[in-house]
Amino acid sequence: MTPAAVALRPLQRGDIGRAARFAIEGMHLERYASGFALEMYGRDMVCEALAGTTLPLAAYENDRLLGYLLASFNGEAEPFACSREALYHRVISALSPLTGSGRAEEPYVAVNREMRSGISPEPDGEILLFAVDPRAAGRGIGTLLLDELVRRRPGRRVFLYTDSGCTYQFYERRGFTRAAARNVRLPLPGGGLALECMVYVRTL
Repeated sequence: MTPAAVALRPLQRGDIGRAARFAIEGMHLERYASGFALEMYGRDMVCEALAGTTLPLAAYENDRLLGYLLASFNGEAEPFACSREALYHRVISALSPLTGSGRAEEPYVAVNREMRSGISPEPDGEILLFAVDPRAAGRGIGTLLLDELVRRRPGRRVFLYTDSGCTYQFYERRGFTRAAARNVRLPLPGGGLALECMVYVRTL
């Protein structure tokens, strides 16, 4: 059941900044950057996911963004593939080697790639990014978005990446199975950060 006054529709471009803030807070991205660099990192994360999404779901209450789920399915069109958001991500990616800002992510990406190669049977799609306004916690917004994904793509097998710094228990309570897990240490200032990286799968 849809929470009162909450409407589901595509994520609006004007809400990317707010979407980035949800990702920063919900995924604790302050572990990786601060200040302006943190804002750029959060925005880039949303733009990267948006560039590859085929299903940009969002929950709104009186035009106020409460949460979003960006998913990509095999064989479907990517409406933002040639957008300014995709361009933003390409520019940030090109600058990353020059600034060294991408080095901390390299072990994380490598571990995820290794886990992804072991998923069988091959998934039909991926949940690229999923975040809810922390101030809307307890209202069922995340469940609402996930239920809408199931309604729109029933029977599809999806996967997602997460880690021990996020609320991965949400997925376990909603029918996802942990397909793989790996420990990784990110080379951050102050001695680095140890995380457990995980891949979850589910048939919708």
